[in-house]
Amino acid sequence: MEYPKDLETIYIQTVTQKTFSLGVSPSTNLGEVKTMIRDKEGLGKLNQRLFFAGMQNVKIKRTLSDYNITGNSVLYLVPVCRGDLKITVETISGKRIPLDVDCRHTVKELKALIQDKELGIHPDQQALVYAGHRLEDGIILSRYSVQNESTVRLVDDTVTRLQIYFLIDVTGKTIHLEVESSDTIHNEKSIGVWVEEVADHKYATQVI
Repeated sequence: MEYPKDLETIYIQTVTQKTFSLGVSPSTNLGEVKTMIRDKEGLGKLNQRLFFAGMQNVKIKRTLSDYNITGNSVLYLVPVCRGDLKITVETISGKRIPLDVDCRHTVKELKALIQDKELGIHPDQQALVYAGHRLEDGIILSRYSVQNESTVRLVDDTVTRLQIYFLIDVTGKTIHLEVESSDTIHNEKSIGVWVEEVADHKYATQVI
């Protein structure tokens, strides 16, 4: 994003490695930076901790020039955990499950709550995704910057190996494929042999 010429661009990097830019001037103070972050990311100012060049929790009344923060500098944003959150878990079928959690809950604890709410889906069969990142069991929610009113996506983590067969009418030849339940019909691993075999034979028992 381009900013007016009288502004410099700095970058904010989160604990999930997400990076975004802000347009600032040397006289911008850190409180104003936190306001920009709140407006852009929805993270309250009291829930932000900023780090720069090894300096921890820079003071909000100090300006960027006080810390020698210039154009293209990177500030690191760590969310501060402050109690209860209301989040939504969305399943692959589109069902939305409201949950009350604590920001100090681990992902494993969140999976246990989902198990209680969602017809007993075992935690080992759950994969949770937030902001493009798959959540690991032992990590607390605040480390992933999960915020109040966030949506976490639940996908099925079970993968079953299947044996399927295609019968080519013209030759009577049977083609055997081994696939996974997560493969799609357009997955080249699943249909590579099928495409190769039917390229010379234009007839099959079923067109997919």
